[in-house]
Amino acid sequence: MGLGFESQPDHFFSAGFLRKRKAGFCFSPILKGSLACQFLLFYLCVKQKQSQKQSLLEKDWNLIPEAMKIRFNLKAPKEKISTIRIICSWSGNEVSVSTGISIPTKHWLGNKKNGQKKQRVSDAHNDPEVNIRLSDIESILLRLSSESKGDPSKEEVKEWIQYAIRHYKNPKEIFKSGNLRNQKDSFMQFFDAWRMKGAKSRTTAYNLIIEYGGKKLTWNDIDYKFYRNFVDFMFAKGMSRNYTGAMVKKIKTVMREGAKLRYHNNREYLTFEVFNDSVDNIYLTEEELDRIWNRQDYSARERKVVDMFFLGVDTAARYSDYSKLKFDNINDNGIIRFIQVKTNDPVMLPATARVLDILKRNKGKAPAVCEQYFNREIKKICQKNGLTDPIYKTVSNGGKKYTITKEKWELVSSHTARRTGATNMYKAGIPTLAIMKVTGHTSESSFLKYINISKEENARMLAEHPYFKRKT
Repeated sequence: MGLGFESQPDHFFSAGFLRKRKAGFCFSPILKGSLACQFLLFYLCVKQKQSQKQSLLEKDWNLIPEAMKIRFNLKAPKEKISTIRIICSWSGNEVSVSTGISIPTKHWLGNKKNGQKKQRVSDAHNDPEVNIRLSDIESILLRLSSESKGDPSKEEVKEWIQYAIRHYKNPKEIFKSGNLRNQKDSFMQFFDAWRMKGAKSRTTAYNLIIEYGGKKLTWNDIDYKFYRNFVDFMFAKGMSRNYTGAMVKKIKTVMREGAKLRYHNNREYLTFEVFNDSVDNIYLTEEELDRIWNRQDYSARERKVVDMFFLGVDTAARYSDYSKLKFDNINDNGIIRFIQVKTNDPVMLPATARVLDILKRNKGKAPAVCEQYFNREIKKICQKNGLTDPIYKTVSNGGKKYTITKEKWELVSSHTARRTGATNMYKAGIPTLAIMKVTGHTSESSFLKYINISKEENARMLAEHPYFKRKT
């Protein structure tokens, strides 16, 4: 027979057996000293502690962060090639970021398990490290999430993801928490985070600024005096006006991003001049291209270099893109699709018969030629084919301009292929905006400056236009 204490606590109080105090319970003299008294006191103390513990748990429940869910998917699953995205979900928030890894969509398995390990890319894919890399990213994010106190912001999670992506190439890097808060006060802290999300030229600019002014520059330190002294520093190192201008442009970009986030109200960066002088870069004419392509006495190594150059010409792509071209990048309609390494933007254009011929000759992919060897050998090949016209080129060193004379073959490089393709497309009458979709230029003025058509060439092109052939 139970004592019924749970069902009748009010009865004991009303009968005068119990008196409640702030710190706990005590008994009236009626029951004091009896066995029932001792049992009842023990029972009520246990119930009180359980109630207090439950109250504390409910109070602190919101401080426990929800477990982060991580998954990967394809950005363009209906295309032949797609980048892999990472999606992080927590407490009603979601962030999606590109990993920068591209694969043929037919090799994507999703977030499946093969035994104890997740296998997201099939074994048929020729890069076995992709699965390892994705698992590495996932494990780092789960660790950072578990170490977080409370729910992180979207900005913090994006910072985690960028660190996890970098970690594969730089495993010694240690994640430093609190960088986001430090960026509000420090120009260099913000620049450091910004450079990790873009091209190598951002890191180059960051290192040059450190060499000039150290790591402790604040937002207010970036004034007109800083600009003038930095330009003088670059010129003293023998840097060209355009290269110096490119570095100043990155400083202005970081200052503008900081202003948008209200990290500072310094507007002096708006007065910084970005040097952008016209450049006398070369391209190869259609006649010169035919001369190189149709030659029959190349060695096997020379043919690989020629093939690589023409992949660049016919795609107007950067070396980092056309050197990785494969049959997998071409769909059934003959359309090439790839993701630009520099900008992470997709590019689509028709595959020429020459591109198909090159890939077929090289077992379905671009020839294996390193860029340094390529740049050295393509000059020899151009010289061999008579590209010896004198070229007068304006250059700058230490802020001073002067003219040099070179034979044309001496100025040919891996990037000449891209410029040649874009220029000859323009001369063939392809609309400017259509070519810009291929090259990735965002403004017509920058594109026209890039191809650098001379006034004489432009006049000859106009002379062939129906407008100028009208009869009076």
